[in-house]
Amino acid sequence: MTVVIGIFRVQRATSFVQALSRARAAAYIVWKIIDEPSKINNHLERGLKKDDFIGDIHFSNIHFSYPSRPDIPILNGLSFNVKRGQTVALVGLSGSGKSTCIQLLQRFYDPSSGSILIDGKQINEYNLKWLRQHIGVVSQEPVLFHTTIRQNILLGHDSATDEEIHQAAKMANAHAFIMALPDKYETKIGERGATLSGGQKQRIAIARALIRDPKILLLDEATSALDNESENIVQEALDRAAQSRTTLVIAHRLSTIRYADKIIVMQKGEIVEEGDHETLMQIEGVYYGLVQQQSLRQAEEEEEFEQEKAAEMLLCNQASSNYFDIRANHGSTISYLFACSGEILTKRLRSKAFRAILRQEPAYFDQAKHSTGALCTRLATEASAVQGASGVHFGIIFQSLISMISGIILGFAFSWQLTLLVMVFLPFLLLGSILRIRLIARFERKDTKILENAGK
Repeated sequence: MTVVIGIFRVQRATSFVQALSRARAAAYIVWKIIDEPSKINNHLERGLKKDDFIGDIHFSNIHFSYPSRPDIPILNGLSFNVKRGQTVALVGLSGSGKSTCIQLLQRFYDPSSGSILIDGKQINEYNLKWLRQHIGVVSQEPVLFHTTIRQNILLGHDSATDEEIHQAAKMANAHAFIMALPDKYETKIGERGATLSGGQKQRIAIARALIRDPKILLLDEATSALDNESENIVQEALDRAAQSRTTLVIAHRLSTIRYADKIIVMQKGEIVEEGDHETLMQIEGVYYGLVQQQSLRQAEEEEEFEQEKAAEMLLCNQASSNYFDIRANHGSTISYLFACSGEILTKRLRSKAFRAILRQEPAYFDQAKHSTGALCTRLATEASAVQGASGVHFGIIFQSLISMISGIILGFAFSWQLTLLVMVFLPFLLLGSILRIRLIARFERKDTKILENAGK
């Protein structure tokens, strides 16, 4: 009887052997993500760090195509200079390559050919982390976090003093409205800054960029999403911030770059016109046409003031989390401990894989197999599948093997003839379990592929 019970235990345990196969395959994918090197690594300590860094920029014959679209050129022999203290604006229609210049300066990508020089040195000679610490970026949609205003500004320079925070806020025209809030700098701003207006969020983003005192300031359509009143306040802050810095501006509203030192007009990755506002208006070329079109649109549109529904945005943007509740359920203490070990393993693997993904350069995510949906699916499923090599499944297999071995030993001790007779059927049970495992594994591979496609 003991042998029979042991055999049934083995039959039950073999159904979990599939988890070991899944865990092995999933572990390969997880470790491949963790070990995959990044072509542009900001964690390396090597590279140039200059004490006399100025921030002069020189683009020389730059050609570039995105890795996801290598056959479509974005920049074609682009060349221009930006000197310290100058404000240079890039204008043009969508797809002309303006934002690509900003991304290349931050070394999110490397150019296909040509060179980008900063203070006469190749950009890839600099220590990447150090270089990015000397670059301030203000984008169209600022990313603010669900914490206090003070903490959001400190993300630009975490060791800044309160005096430096206040000084950066004053330069960004943000200090006055912050001091008018009930909790001042300790005011929590909600998810993505939902309790603030668009202009207020943008000014906090400017303060965050200025607190590190960057030598290079990159403004990527920083006022295009604002109403006229907010735009004037933010533009005043940007003009003040640009003083004595190398400033590169991407402008949507051409009225904001009227006083730029140089305006570069781009079409299909090439420079078609270059000069200040007055010069470009006199030649009545591409820039003149863009100004006229925008003036016509503004005349036809009615002025509307931005009205945000903060409470509604908070409800829509609330983050949800899954909490895994592990209970003993009055079961075996051993099973409980195995379950705990499995959850700890899953957490560690998922955390390592997520950190490894964040270290990759933007070109890594342009590949179809590394799309957002595919990576999220892998983080959600593959790390959990590795748990099959430990946790509850491993505990069941372990207990079943002990039961089988103990049963065989006892069977031979009391009746070896009956034990041998029963063991004759053991290979057939194992064969049936193996066939079942292979069938299930085939369907699971199909399910995984469908999940990845659904997440894209």
